Amino acid sequence: MLALLLALPSSAQDAPKKKDDNPNITCIPGWSGYYRPQRWMPLRFDVVIENPTRDWYDGTLRVVAQQDSLVKMTVHKPALVTKNLPLDVTLAVKTVYDPSELTAEFYEGPARRWSENIASVRTLKPLRNQDKLFVVVKDTGPSALGQMAQRYSSSGLGQIAVSTQPIEKLPDDWAFYDAVDLVILQDPQWSRMTAPAQLAMVQWIHRGGKLLIVPGSSNPLPNDHAIAAMLPFAVDKLVTREIDPPQVGMWDLAGSRDRLAIPSENGRAMLAHWDLSRAPASWQRQVFNNSGHDSGGVPWVVTGHVGLGRVSVVAFNPDTLFQAGTDASLPLWAQAVNIMGFDIAPGTPAQDDDAPYYHYDLTPFMPGDQAATNSVIGHLLAIPELRPLSIWWVVGLLSALALLLGPIDYLVLRKFDRLPWTWITSTAVIVLFSVGAWYGVQRIRGGTLQVRVVSVIDGVEAPGAPGQPAYASATYYGGIFAPDSDNYALDATAQPERATAQTTWWSAISPESNRYRYDDYSLAGRQITCTQDDSGNRITDLPVSIWSMQCLINETQDTAMPVLARVIDLDRAEGLPSSRLSRVRVIVTNLADRAIVAGDIRIAGGQGSVHALPIDKPIPPGGMEEFEGEMTRVIQGRGSANWRYWADASYRVDNFSPTSAFYAAGTSERTEAIEKLMNQGAAVVTVRYDDAPLPFQVAKRSNDVAHIQMARLVVWPTAGQ
Repeated sequence: MLALLLALPSSAQDAPKKKDDNPNITCIPGWSGYYRPQRWMPLRFDVVIENPTRDWYDGTLRVVAQQDSLVKMTVHKPALVTKNLPLDVTLAVKTVYDPSELTAEFYEGPARRWSENIASVRTLKPLRNQDKLFVVVKDTGPSALGQMAQRYSSSGLGQIAVSTQPIEKLPDDWAFYDAVDLVILQDPQWSRMTAPAQLAMVQWIHRGGKLLIVPGSSNPLPNDHAIAAMLPFAVDKLVTREIDPPQVGMWDLAGSRDRLAIPSENGRAMLAHWDLSRAPASWQRQVFNNSGHDSGGVPWVVTGHVGLGRVSVVAFNPDTLFQAGTDASLPLWAQAVNIMGFDIAPGTPAQDDDAPYYHYDLTPFMPGDQAATNSVIGHLLAIPELRPLSIWWVVGLLSALALLLGPIDYLVLRKFDRLPWTWITSTAVIVLFSVGAWYGVQRIRGGTLQVRVVSVIDGVEAPGAPGQPAYASATYYGGIFAPDSDNYALDATAQPERATAQTTWWSAISPESNRYRYDDYSLAGRQITCTQDDSGNRITDLPVSIWSMQCLINETQDTAMPVLARVIDLDRAEGLPSSRLSRVRVIVTNLADRAIVAGDIRIAGGQGSVHALPIDKPIPPGGMEEFEGEMTRVIQGRGSANWRYWADASYRVDNFSPTSAFYAAGTSERTEAIEKLMNQGAAVVTVRYDDAPLPFQVAKRSNDVAHIQMARLVVWPTAGQ
């Protein structure tokens, strides 16, 4: 005992002392570790300064990630940490499947104060395309949705990944939701959701996201909340309803009836729920079905489109039906989720991890259709400067070099009786050929800096305002070729129409093949350096080599739509019976400063067919044209993939179909959403611009621009003139 007491002071003296001003940083990657390869993955950092001696610390977070098979992405984000006040900051990167290195660092000035390889110390869980990621926002208590990952699968093939997030930790930019399939707001404290987080979620929904709202009986949705303003109806009246056995059976809860926990009145189970009867008639409704009581069409869940996204509102919290700690409400949750267009069912998802590694490729992890992405990139690369030299040039030059070093050198030196000088003449010939080859390639690769772009802008007609679209989503696929190798930067050009909340996210894009999951990316030599702030992800350092073209993707939300349109159903307008849209009058207004050169109007027909009316004459800048006729052009048997197989020659540019971009990474999800709107009766007006202006430029460089822009506007046909 005495020896122990004597040892205690020395042990205490040997204990390490925390350094003053030392940053203590933790990182939570993805959504509870879940992420999708080559899509934006959020990284949330909690920064605390230990033993602070100053009032504030002006630092920078730096993350280096292998974005794809060719490019490393370095992202910087300012991090101003104040004394005794932790900093919560989130940035996003794109990364490959199973990255071996995902390095995060904290700098204060030029000094690195902290570093961590997130890939080795944190759990990263990549998701396949068939997997579904649900983000549950719940403030207090457990949710039965947490058990869905173990009890349910997506179409029998994919897993259901569930990430639970507190509402105050929701991100403040739409790009952070890139990997998310569904957000469920379950009885949240609405006041704790920041204004930037509200805007981010609304923008993500307009872009094609899906939101399930479950307001609690004690937490009504405030009318001044951005989520409430997004809905086309009010959720502001709490009523009660009797729940009897037929209703429980309709919800597939019969086996859980003995665990019901809702209050009873005179022996009857009474459920408090929100009145959703104000939802528009266009919204899908699932109504109560009480035996012996007229339900009056009172819905327990309503579902409809908001922008390109889909929103459901459930009139009550399914978890409150049952005793605490039970998962008996899962069947009801599954019904609410499937109403939104998912296909989940009880069962364990299929596992393929037992197969040998060499059978795996990246196809299940690639965003979009990789063939379409490669087609767009191939068009960007199709410039004369990047074409390979003819083999005959190589053969001719090597033959000339062989003749000079061999017989010509020998005959000339022998004539002047200077054969020992052959080592001098041979060296001189080799040097001259090397210098000539270098400057020859420089000349072939010379010329002006070139920027080639294919872009897609998608918008939806504003509800209740025919001919007035809401702000749209845009994707720009760009390639930059430079006549000299250097570091470049991208500047945003003046955009008077730019929305205050518009954010732009830049990243690289590369052609991919079915690479093995466990390929070594250590040889990838390209790098881009970015800075993240309230404007998005901006490229600040872009190395471009004369030997290649640097391809980039720019994803923008809340950009202006360059076209307006109205589609009038002539049969309905004339009072004629019609089972489908056939004769139309379309009024197209061009808001851009470039002419519309081609386009069409499309509707979905029966049995996978697509009916179209071409825009067969140019529309000048600021001009308006009317097109009227029968929707006679039909594409049969192609399912919903109608643009991919459109064969109209007016849509082709130099043997390239710009409509390939509709299925490329960054746009394919919007195309899927547009096709679902078509199946519900919407018409889509598609137009093409050549040499359209760009919202960016290469800083301090004059350049040649070739820009093909496709714009799609979803409109709802009307009968009015």
